[in-house]
Amino acid sequence: MIRVWLIEDDALFRETVVDVLDAHDDVACTGQFVTCEEALAALGAAEPAARPAARPAARPAVRHPDGPAPDVILLDLGLPGMGGIEGTSHLRAAAPQAEIVVLTVHGDSDRIFSAITRGASGYVLKPSSARDIVRAVRAAHRGESPITPRIARRILDMFPQPARAGARAGAGARAGATNTYGLSRRERDVLELMVSGMTKRDMAQRLSLSPHTIDQHVRRIYSKLDVHTRGHAVAKAVGERLVSPP
Repeated sequence: MIRVWLIEDDALFRETVVDVLDAHDDVACTGQFVTCEEALAALGAAEPAARPAARPAARPAVRHPDGPAPDVILLDLGLPGMGGIEGTSHLRAAAPQAEIVVLTVHGDSDRIFSAITRGASGYVLKPSSARDIVRAVRAAHRGESPITPRIARRILDMFPQPARAGARAGAGARAGATNTYGLSRRERDVLELMVSGMTKRDMAQRLSLSPHTIDQHVRRIYSKLDVHTRGHAVAKAVGERLVSPP
């Protein structure tokens, strides 16, 4: 069972998403919140200094869910009090085992990049279908990066050219990259499969490696790219042309 927490101040939309999630046997919404501060309190995290809400808060949702911490957090960006982008950083620190999927009407490049670089695993627009939202939850739980095609295109458009001058030339040239960050051939192979959306298990089968070896490659990729989440690694890889876009 995938345990999902939903942080959303629109009561009607929140109820709709909960109904969508609870309609599936393998997914359950175990916590609902109006603000990031409520969710952080439920996680036992120290709350940041209080700040005025941008607009009146909706009727409080479930504040103290019972049971374990979430596997996936669905997070709106336009929240009262602490915004979702800042909240991503605090939630990532308070629940490092949870995957954070941003669920919002906002689709501009700055918000996309900020959410991913602060720890979001994926980004799905609210107009997405109920099926797409559930798929995003399942994909994030599998360690994938759920990003809609529209958002993937925006991320790609943010980096029209490799940004770093004096980039390290190397074997990544086959993908048009001039900056390989010292990635080995095998690490680039793994990174390409990450960008394509493969799970670690699928990558292990494709490359005839053990899951443990894939984990080691992924950790080294994160270190070399100076990222902490799969979503950030994928965005950087596509944006800087480290691999061929899917």
